[in-house]
Amino acid sequence: MQSLFANNLYNLDKKYGSTKALQWSYNKPEKYKSLITLRYEAYHLYSDKKYVEAQLILDSIYQSHSSNQTDLKYLALTTLMNGNEIKALTYASKLISLTDQKEFYNQYIEHLLATYQYKKARKELNRLYDNNELSNELIKQREYLNSLDEQVINEFAEMTPCLKQAMNGISEDNITQAKMKLKQCDPQIDSTMWIKLADKLGLYSQIEQIDFKKNSAEKLKTVVLLTHYKNQRAWSKIINLLKDNDHRESFGRELAYAYSKVKQYSQSARVSFHIYKNDQHNSDLVHAVFNALQSSNGDKLAASMIKYGLQTNKQKLLADRKIVNNILDIAQRNITLFTPQIIADVNRNKVTLSPQVWQLQHQCKMVDGLVTNNDYLNQAIAYCEVNSDPLKAAKQYQATIKSSPTVQQALVLAQWFAKAKAYKLSETYWQKVVRNTSDLKNLPPYSRYLYIETMNEVGQTKRANQDWLESNFEKQNEQWWQLGIDIAEKMDDKAAVLSRIEQGVDHTQSSELTKDFAEYIAENNDTELAKKLFESDKTGNASALLGYQTYQKDPELAQQAFANAYQHLKYKKRCQYDCTIC
Repeated sequence: MQSLFANNLYNLDKKYGSTKALQWSYNKPEKYKSLITLRYEAYHLYSDKKYVEAQLILDSIYQSHSSNQTDLKYLALTTLMNGNEIKALTYASKLISLTDQKEFYNQYIEHLLATYQYKKARKELNRLYDNNELSNELIKQREYLNSLDEQVINEFAEMTPCLKQAMNGISEDNITQAKMKLKQCDPQIDSTMWIKLADKLGLYSQIEQIDFKKNSAEKLKTVVLLTHYKNQRAWSKIINLLKDNDHRESFGRELAYAYSKVKQYSQSARVSFHIYKNDQHNSDLVHAVFNALQSSNGDKLAASMIKYGLQTNKQKLLADRKIVNNILDIAQRNITLFTPQIIADVNRNKVTLSPQVWQLQHQCKMVDGLVTNNDYLNQAIAYCEVNSDPLKAAKQYQATIKSSPTVQQALVLAQWFAKAKAYKLSETYWQKVVRNTSDLKNLPPYSRYLYIETMNEVGQTKRANQDWLESNFEKQNEQWWQLGIDIAEKMDDKAAVLSRIEQGVDHTQSSELTKDFAEYIAENNDTELAKKLFESDKTGNASALLGYQTYQKDPELAQQAFANAYQHLKYKKRCQYDCTIC
């Protein structure tokens, strides 16, 4: 039950945000809540500045001896926010992580400053400074406090009466009175405390309207409003808050995220990329590329960002799988956006993008004339050469294989050597590709054609014939019929030759096959075959060819052939120019 409750809680958070999820969970019976749920409530109550409620949960976890270091950190912080400094410091002393200690003591100093305990704040700042644990902001605060004499420090110890009354209203849970009182306080006097109280009272419209004179107050205003807008998922308000903000550099990631949420992807990408150029964190480049790819002309923008990163952080980026996948995806669509060397680098450990990509995208000019020792690029060059010089391409590809070729590599070499008519070499590689009938059937039609052609040329004619007969080839493919005829001729099977010529003509209407058919009819004066030719002739071409082949040797057959051709419109038109047909 507790596990189901926790799952529902996190699903609500994902769908509606932490505020809705917390509202749903908070008042439910304790019996439904596991330690995971209690921690979720406590941490988010702390984020929502509901310190009393958060401390109650964290205290119960602590009393049950179930606290981990994160629980202890939040317990120390909530105890501090609820005003019990001594107890908060006791909890903080048990923190092991330097990061957690630093977070607590930074908050502790903020608390001391906010409550005008400047002596304590100065002492703590000097201690942390000696340990080199201060941020640049707190270093400036330390320098400022150290510049003040004791009298001035003592004057700051008292909160302004107006703010003190507002604070009392909050502590007495008289929120209406506290709001009324705070609105009467001058926000330019002790702006930091005014903003914090306004935040606690939810007076965000008042915070929005005020331009604070102090830079530190303006920054705090930005932080408070940003937190509020994020909880409200008010992405456009976040953009308006941050895009021209003097503290924009501190909140760049929030601005980029907000742009992304309102689908201003190119803006989001540019903000993340600006951050990346300053900080050189891969994650910022990943976010920039992700959003760039959602925008118009996204591939070009994303590629330009990646290429910038590769100039200075090549090894770091090539070790990042997300960056590598982005390069491969972009290149698959447009190989011109990266140099051949970049593509080779991302395929160094595992070839994911085929070296055929330049040929497929008609971009062979990018690798033409390239001289390299890189096997991947040499394979790319070979793909680009295979149509013009298959033997040269096959030998170049062969040289890139340092051990036994894979089945795919063997298939490439078998096909290319076959295209180059180097059938003996081709046969060697076919032996690795085609080990049984199933392998042959699984080959694409053109690969099957080259395999059977190779078997025929190396003397395995019977095998080639059997494979040809069993191949379910496209009947309109002239090459397949021609291969079958060549096989039959090598077997000296005249009946098979004639049958395949006849069927080939019938299925393809090929001029070459028709010419062969006509020559056979003419040589053998076979009137029965002539009739079959006339019946299957759908264009008149076959009949005309037969007429030309026989008009001197057998004028009567020629006349029949031309008469059949004349039945087709184009030969009627030609009749007036070519008397032979008529």
